[in-house]
Amino acid sequence: MRLEGMRRVVRFNRPWYVAAFLTIAAAAVLFFVAPPGLVRIAAGLAAAGALWWTLASLVGGWWIYDRALLNHWEWLRPHLRAEEPGARWLNVHSGFDMSTAALRDLLPHEIGNAISLFGPRTAPTPSLRKALTEAHSPEREVRSRSLTYADGVFDSVFFLQSAHEVRDADERRRLFREAFRVLQPGGRLIVVEQGRDIPNALLWGPGVFHVYPVREWLACAREAGFDLVTRATQTPFVQLLVFERPEVLVESTSGRTAAPLAP
Repeated sequence: MRLEGMRRVVRFNRPWYVAAFLTIAAAAVLFFVAPPGLVRIAAGLAAAGALWWTLASLVGGWWIYDRALLNHWEWLRPHLRAEEPGARWLNVHSGFDMSTAALRDLLPHEIGNAISLFGPRTAPTPSLRKALTEAHSPEREVRSRSLTYADGVFDSVFFLQSAHEVRDADERRRLFREAFRVLQPGGRLIVVEQGRDIPNALLWGPGVFHVYPVREWLACAREAGFDLVTRATQTPFVQLLVFERPEVLVESTSGRTAAPLAP
């Protein structure tokens, strides 16, 4: 049975698991030594909550990464356009790159590029810093969320579990505008993210606040000028959003809008 994904979840979030086990132990002791009353009830709830989220996150890590093989990305194939030899794509990853090699296998006749949002010193969270320290990708890093490519050079751009690591709202919107800029008209942006929703809250507990509601990505894409093409799920916890840059744009007083193509 594959367990690498579950082990990776534990390895990169070890302090949280240590804190959970200490909470369970302390709450269990308090439950048995405290007299009946609110203290005992609180201790029981704390132990139950910590135990639930510890076990749920382990099961979730196995389900998402090992059973459903999220990071193998083969499941993306039905949502990609038919491969066009010579087409170009850009993978914007968080620095711990588990997707570029898979994309090259999925699109062997297209020209792939990759760029990192962070390095070990610029990662915004301890878990990501640990991941990047262990296995930092060699690609150059994005600076101020500006993608260092010319306008309209890519047919596809991928944000595969990477956009949520950009913690500043303005920077996230700039990143989506940059994706729009480097895409050709008709090009697609593929976003994969876990959501800040009930299934993920049950799985990750307070850790769900590290990701964002799906409406955040819909708003970022809409403000950048994209059209939503596909919205699907991969397991109950992971959302796939496929956006497209309109073929023709016109300027209006309210910003860029798509103009209908001539028949």
